[in-house]
Parts: sequence; C-alpha cells; structure tokens
Amino acid sequence: MTRAQVLDWLKAHAEPDYGIFAASLIPGVSDVLGVRLPVLRQLARQLAQQGAQEALESIPETPFEARMLRGYVIGYAKTDLVQRWKWVEAFLPVIDNWSICDSFCATLASRLTEEELRTIWPQIRMFAQSDAPFVARFAIVMMIDAYMRPEYIDCMLAVLSDVRCDAYYVRMAVAWALATALGEFAEQTRCFLGNSAIHPWVRQKMAQKACESRRVSLEDKQWVRTWAKKAPI
Repeated sequence: MTRAQVLDWLKAHAEPDYGIFAASLIPGVSDVLGVRLPVLRQLARQLAQQGAQEALESIPETPFEARMLRGYVIGYAKTDLVQRWKWVEAFLPVIDNWSICDSFCATLASRLTEEELRTIWPQIRMFAQSDAPFVARFAIVMMIDAYMRPEYIDCMLAVLSDVRCDAYYVRMAVAWALATALGEFAEQTRCFLGNSAIHPWVRQKMAQKACESRRVSLEDKQWVRTWAKKAPI
C-alpha cells in the first residue's frame, strides 16, 4: 500500500462518533479519526505479512491511527531482534501519547522470546532513565508487560525508584508498575518500598491503584495506605 492508500483505508474505516469518544481519553491528541483498534490490528497483521519494511515506509506520521498502525506492524513483523529493535528505536520519538505507548508495549511484549527479552533488558533499563516522557513510559510499561517476573523484580524495583522524568504519564506509569509489583510480589515490594525514597505524589497514586486492584490482598491494601501517608525517607 502507498501512503495515499493507507490514508484512504483509515478514512474509510473511521467512525466519527467513536473518534470523538476516543479523543476525549487522550489529552493533547487532536488527529483521531475513530478507527477501532481491533480493525487497525487486522490491517497491521496483513501489512506485516506482506513486508514490514515496505509497510513502515508507506505509513504516514498522522493521523493518530497511522502512528498506532506503525507500532502494531513493528510488533507483528516476522524478523530478527536486530532489525525489530532498529524499528523500535526509530519509533520511540514518534510516540506522543499514552494510548500508542501502551498498545505498542503490549503488542511488542507478546512477540518477544525469553532470550530476546534478556537481550534488550539493559536497554529497557536505560530508556527508563530518559528525560523524554514517552521513552521513559515505554520502558516502564514494558516492565509491567514483560518483566514482572521473579528473576527481574529486584532490579526492576530499583530502576522504578530511580526514574528521573517527572512528567505526569511517567509518574502514573511508575505508580502503576509499583502497584502491580505489590500484587505479584508482595513481600519483596513491601520490603523495598519501606526502605526507598518514592515521590509523595507517586506514593499516593500507587496506593490508590493498589487499593483498586483485585490482585492486592486486603492486608497489603491496608499496608500501602499506611505507607503512603508516611514521609519519604
């Protein structure tokens, strides 16, 4: 497909009313057409099978759905890690909202092998220290989607406590990751948080998310409420 054909396809599958609703959930994004994500995923799979490199070259940077489509194609492409990671690094500066970031992470994480996850872990850790909000969020959400495991949890908690970017969507991702860790690895997470300097705002949001989670026990919900009220170390 050419760029013009991609745009025509997106416009043909757009639902204006849905676009208004979707845009209301993504502050700062004004180019939402209203193509539903399952429909985008179907096209991405077709493009990836026909040739991911050619598809990526034909996908424009706008509208919102085109950027989402690009991320899906990178995830669905049948290729080796070296080539996929080149596409990932080129795509990261294009990410401009939480929706594209989180959908991209979910797709990418589901396609990577255990060996590939081990290989890119140092780069994920490095990206978490980025000052670019959606580069940092990408790394944090990838931790949630792919690295919430016993062999990574200690290192992951240390990385989360040292995230430098204070943008809203980065702090929210850190809170989300910590709440998830409490649900999955309660003892280790409680021990770590009890001895770590977590930003007060993140503490409160993390406690809120943990208390809303079905994976966090009643005992841990009580613990996190008390912890969130304490002054950071």
